[in-house]
Amino acid sequence: MQKAILRKAPSQKKIILDKSSSAIFESLKAWRKKIAEEENVPPYIIFGDKTLLDVAQKKPSSKRELLECYGIGNQKAERFGFSLLRIVRSD
Repeated sequence: MQKAILRKAPSQKKIILDKSSSAIFESLKAWRKKIAEEENVPPYIIFGDKTLLDVAQKKPSSKRELLECYGIGNQKAERFGFSLLRIVRSD
């Protein structure tokens, strides 16, 4: 199985994603960029990389599971949950 390695600053742990999680992460980043451009805000305002990584690793299949991901509360789950779950399911 091919693994993607995302390197972080020396003070942070290295995060290793399997092929499936890596594909989800890349799809989530592309989606976030599109939303950020539409709303004229920096991408991190939509979600930070840590949140997208957690979603890619956990692969939630429901809003309840999505709420267990880092950085996702009720407001963001309501606003973006459908899109996030659709991306996770499609990859």
